Amino acid sequence: MLRRVLIGLTGATLSLITCVGVASAQGATTETTIQTVHFEDPRGSFVCVDEPVGYSGDISVTTHVTETPSGGVTLIQTSRFVRYTGVGLITGQRYASVGSGFGNQSSHEGSDGLPFTTTGVIPAHLIAQGPPDPGVRFALSATFHTTVNPDGTVVVDNVKFDEQCR
Repeated sequence: MLRRVLIGLTGATLSLITCVGVASAQGATTETTIQTVHFEDPRGSFVCVDEPVGYSGDISVTTHVTETPSGGVTLIQTSRFVRYTGVGLITGQRYASVGSGFGNQSSHEGSDGLPFTTTGVIPAHLIAQGPPDPGVRFALSATFHTTVNPDGTVVVDNVKFDEQCR
């Protein structure tokens, strides 16, 4: 599920960088946007839960993009889960996000898109609501880093997913 969220945020990031390229051509040096990205996983599978769980919610994404003097861009992105819920497909157990998990991402790219580097983390904290098993808690996170050299060679492409039962 977080893999799909991560892919969605990366896609949103790339589309924002493209938009900033257009804005940069018009003389803009910094642009801030706030958008909501919806996600759904109808059959999530997690270590802490003995059944498939359908999850959905929204992620509020604030993005600050600044044009660098060399013509590239630097992107700082903060995301927050909004209305993040799930339902067990066998027991009907309901899950809701606890607190507000914040994700952070920073990216840098050269004037022609290369070199490119991005690093970030996306966390989520969930707790079971009501019967049959209230109070079950778990935390999920995705940590990622990608580096692409000026010649287009991918040097690092790392994604680590972690789940902790509590």
